[in-house]
Amino acid sequence: MRKILDTTSLFAASLDEAKAQVWIRKYMKADRTQQFLTALRDEPGGVASPAAGQRLKNDLQKIDHIPFVSLEIGHLIFVPTFITSSRVYVAKAVFRDEDGAERTRYFSLTARNNFFDFFWVNEHSRLIWWFTV
Repeated sequence: MRKILDTTSLFAASLDEAKAQVWIRKYMKADRTQQFLTALRDEPGGVASPAAGQRLKNDLQKIDHIPFVSLEIGHLIFVPTFITSSRVYVAKAVFRDEDGAERTRYFSLTARNNFFDFFWVNEHSRLIWWFTV
């Protein structure tokens, strides 16, 4: 039976900030692309205009240049039993948007196993940050 509190993750090596930024940017790009595809379904004929395609391209390029004001990475204390890995990181990312305002977003980065660096990323509410060390 899997432990509810998995302390092995607390001793795992920390996730490098540069790698976390790469994975968070990939997540943001995939999310933006999914939003575009969802909106495309509502278009007559399901075909994007060249202008809409250019907007998506510009949005994806902007994501590459969003400045991280700060990035804190912690380990999730409570590892849900359906997660196949004991390595679950939580990132508190503070971005500066185009207007200069700072926005804080929270992400989980989960390793598929302990030997490979394949991650999947999800965005969460602020609540997840309370369960990290």
